[in-house]
Amino acid sequence: MSIGHAKSIIALARKIATMVWHLITNDKMYEDETGYEKGEVQKRKIVETDTFSIDERITIISGIIAIIGNKEGEST
Repeated sequence: MSIGHAKSIIALARKIATMVWHLITNDKMYEDETGYEKGEVQKRKIVETDTFSIDERITIISGIIAIIGNKEGEST
């Protein structure tokens, strides 16, 4: 696996983590427009029943960042 390939994987993981963080912290719904008739939007909640405190959210994101940091260290 080349360095460029590894960087692209990390970049994509970071984008996904950022989107999930935004959805969770702002209590937003994920809108998926793919595969539906024009104008029809299906909404799905990322977190259905669990409510996380700010401290729990920070812990989760810190864990994701630690994993991403480990992957970046392995690829160089």
